[in-house]
Amino acid sequence: MAAPIEANEFLLRPDDLTCQQSQNVFSHFAATRGSTDCNLTADHPGRLRCAQVDYNFLAMLGVPPLPGRDLAESDDADTALVSHRLWQSHFGGNPALLNATVETNR
Repeated sequence: MAAPIEANEFLLRPDDLTCQQSQNVFSHFAATRGSTDCNLTADHPGRLRCAQVDYNFLAMLGVPPLPGRDLAESDDADTALVSHRLWQSHFGGNPALLNATVETNR
């Protein structure tokens, strides 16, 4: 049995941006736009679960990116964060991956 969906349970863009800008209760407010399967292509083939998140998603969770950097507000949708587990298991912990281009099927 699925839980009932409340009318105000989800916010759609630009409603979440309006809410984020007008709220003063939370120190961080970020959104995710769901997860989907995506494929790594070219030199690193593989199938992953990928999610699109706001630039401040890790800050909201209190998780610093190590090594590397967090997303910045100026980053576009082509910028990705790779989990430490994926970096180790799929890319062998190669530090050259930082600031490298990794192709996906979007």
